[in-house]
Amino acid sequence: MKTPFNVAHKLTILKTNTSFPFFPTMTTSSTSPAINVKGHCYCGAVEYQVILEQGEKPIFPPCYCHCDSCRRAQAAPLYHVVCIDGGKHFAITKGQELIQKYQKPISPKSGLLTRCFCRECGTRILNEFDPNLDFWPEGTTQPMVFFPNTLEEDVASNLPEAFRAQLHYNAESCVLDFGLLSKLTTAASSEKEAEK
Repeated sequence: MKTPFNVAHKLTILKTNTSFPFFPTMTTSSTSPAINVKGHCYCGAVEYQVILEQGEKPIFPPCYCHCDSCRRAQAAPLYHVVCIDGGKHFAITKGQELIQKYQKPISPKSGLLTRCFCRECGTRILNEFDPNLDFWPEGTTQPMVFFPNTLEEDVASNLPEAFRAQLHYNAESCVLDFGLLSKLTTAASSEKEAEK
């Protein structure tokens, strides 16, 4: 029997039927440090940079998404997304010509989602949303999400606070058994034991 989702973790749970916008708005703070980080795809042909000035934060709190669409697109049980204004804070710095795009409607309320990936290795780089929808904060030029797991290893393993997941979205679609996960032996632990 799966461990109840609300017992397995301490993050906020948001379900699909939450009214738009999907997430609570993040408040900015002048104490939030500036962020300048880089990432790349699996083969290294596509590189990108994310820059937030001091006091700037993502549009919505970063989250783990459990929806069927995202799980299929990522071939993973969940994925970590950070929603930013790509027109202001995100740039492909290498391999723009290798970006392949796939569009699919999400819902009548949220319009088309454009999933962008490296056509050489298939790594998802970002998702673009329709900027003309009325739930984006005023002044948003290109709402998008990027995936912190594709940041440089030293950053991905020690994320800036502004990029750390704060909630689970589409929690009712979760396929993970958190109780079982906590009992599994990790490969890292096994390797360390073997080194002794």
